[in-house]
Amino acid sequence: MIRFTEIRPLFLAGITFLAATVCAQQEEGGNSALSVNQLLNDSLFIRAEVTISSLDTMEVLWSAQVKKITIPGREVIITLEKHDAKLNIHLTLYPTDNKRSMLAARSETWFGESYNSALTTFPVIYGSPVYYYPLGRASERFDTNPAEIAVEIEVSPYLDSLDKNAKADLKSLLDSAAKFKLTGEQQR
Repeated sequence: MIRFTEIRPLFLAGITFLAATVCAQQEEGGNSALSVNQLLNDSLFIRAEVTISSLDTMEVLWSAQVKKITIPGREVIITLEKHDAKLNIHLTLYPTDNKRSMLAARSETWFGESYNSALTTFPVIYGSPVYYYPLGRASERFDTNPAEIAVEIEVSPYLDSLDKNAKADLKSLLDSAAKFKLTGEQQR
């Protein structure tokens, strides 16, 4: 069971993200009647586990987990850099129905002066991981680098990533009304 203290950073990030998105929409001349509930319902949670593995020893050389909240059509960017090499992974989700999205994954690589870009799309079922290899599978490449970069991606609706209490707290914080029952007992 996930405790609130474990999801508190995610909860706070969600509130900050939603507030910033609403402010950005209003600054851009967007609909001032933007529904916070609709924004919450449309928000998606992306968990991406990035690993670099040695193909010779099957050892994981490096790994990191990225957790982000986004809205449809807004990309999440993961950047890996070392010396004169850089890899940007752009992940953009386009929901197709209430249980699936189309994921557009674009990789950009720089090795010294050389630049390469690739784009692929694939369907994602919420809650089921998919694997993306931004440089392709090592067995398909003709280089001598015996390492492979893999990204395990799992997507779910943002509200589904919260427990019942966190959902209620979030909706209460975003409610523009405050109600109090006066019982004679002092509230703290």
